[in-house]
Amino acid sequence: MPPSTTASTPTSPVTTCTGAPRSLEVARACAQLRAGKVSLTLASLAAVNTSPLSGLDRAHLLHAEVDARLARGDLHGARDAAARLVSLGAGPGGSAPGEDAVRAVVAHGSGLLALALGDSESAADELGRVGELLPDADPVLLPWRTGLALALVPLGRQPEAVALATEHLRLARLSGSAHAEGLALRTLANVTSGGDRSDLLREARRVLGESGSSGRLLAQVDTDLGGLLLLAGGRDEAVGLLRSAETYAGRQGLAPLLARAQKLLVLVGETAGSIPPDALSDLTVAERRVAALATQGLTNRQVAEELHVTVKAIEWHLSRVYRKLAIGSRRELAAALGV
Repeated sequence: MPPSTTASTPTSPVTTCTGAPRSLEVARACAQLRAGKVSLTLASLAAVNTSPLSGLDRAHLLHAEVDARLARGDLHGARDAAARLVSLGAGPGGSAPGEDAVRAVVAHGSGLLALALGDSESAADELGRVGELLPDADPVLLPWRTGLALALVPLGRQPEAVALATEHLRLARLSGSAHAEGLALRTLANVTSGGDRSDLLREARRVLGESGSSGRLLAQVDTDLGGLLLLAGGRDEAVGLLRSAETYAGRQGLAPLLARAQKLLVLVGETAGSIPPDALSDLTVAERRVAALATQGLTNRQVAEELHVTVKAIEWHLSRVYRKLAIGSRRELAAALGV
């Protein structure tokens, strides 16, 4: 069980570089995941050459895979990625900043999996450990306070949960990240029992909307708010929000979020919508890797070097990708994948 959060929560300005990945490819995949492009994230992660990566970059890569697979409802894949992540943090303890950063990323990924499995005690232990190892972690990359807040409520520690979410909100605003601020507001709405939960979720929608975000976090906020509005009698607005979340979740293959949105719609007499699959669904694993690298601005030769294949092989894969997506250029490919 983590110690009381009151004493362990820092009040100094956030250090945004603490524990951040150094690899451009890993950082890009993490950014794609925050933007809600879950399918593209998994393709990008699969395309990364892990040989030259540092331990910290490998940890971030596997952490992103755990998060993306949990979003998909792929518990088997998430467990497998988490096991590989934990192996990075195994071995004798150390006090070097780099070692602490790796262990913090490992603990955060393990905490996310425990939360998804409903194991609040393990989640609280792991996420509390992140705060001990790396208290000034970037609130965008490792939002340990929000995860810990959600884990503490079922353990009867709501006041600490609210304090953690409030502190994350303060740090998120210092960082200037709309995603971090939206996450903090959503978490506050989920750990608060007062009547201002709808106001917090509306504020989260405003912050995310102004930043141009239309990803997973916004769909989660819409689903939360839609559920509250249904209880308050705001059926029409609720249905609109839930339809938006349903469309996004369906196209990204996010089974848990899709099921939740559709369950709420059915409760008020609406039928579940028929959602077209995302653009990557018809592509093979190899085609997804090539497509992900091609959208990053790499030439065919650079993609070939990255994947250790011939340029001819890349041309062949791209021709199949273009045919399946009914497009004819890299620019259209980027648009089709939402880049």
